[in-house]
Amino acid sequence: MPLKTGYSHETFEKNYSQLKKEGHSHAQALAIAFDYARKSFFTKYPNGALPTWLVPKGGERLKNPVPPSSRAHKQRHVEDQKEQAKLLYEKFTGHNPGDEVMIDKPVYPDVMSVIGDIDGILYTTVRDGKTESYIHKFKKNSRPLFCVAPDGKSLYMLGGAYQFGERGIVDN
Repeated sequence: MPLKTGYSHETFEKNYSQLKKEGHSHAQALAIAFDYARKSFFTKYPNGALPTWLVPKGGERLKNPVPPSSRAHKQRHVEDQKEQAKLLYEKFTGHNPGDEVMIDKPVYPDVMSVIGDIDGILYTTVRDGKTESYIHKFKKNSRPLFCVAPDGKSLYMLGGAYQFGERGIVDN
């Protein structure tokens, strides 16, 4: 089935889905869909500047494409962990932190079952008043362990080589 002409996000997603259904790998489907979208754009605008999301990245994976929040560069000295946690929340979300963003540390079981490595994490949050969904795929050497409590009711993400900051999760 031929790919759809166009460079909108919607057309890109339809073309990508079709390529995946046809048996292309994720990387192949992305490359073909991006190439097709770029060609469609330049057919319509031969001398135009590509939309940011269509600009090739030189074949390199972006370290972290998440833009900083409106308060990402806020600086202040904090003394304790509670204030440090609140500052991290504020720098990532762009919102004033309150006590509702703080929870008591759960009691960890003495023994857990290691299920495997966590390849990635999907999460949704509100940043600068806008609901955003994120997918972070861990590099192979940065993956945390996926563990479960003996009762099977609590899941844990332990270890890994990453940090969480104003742009979200960043592998080390």
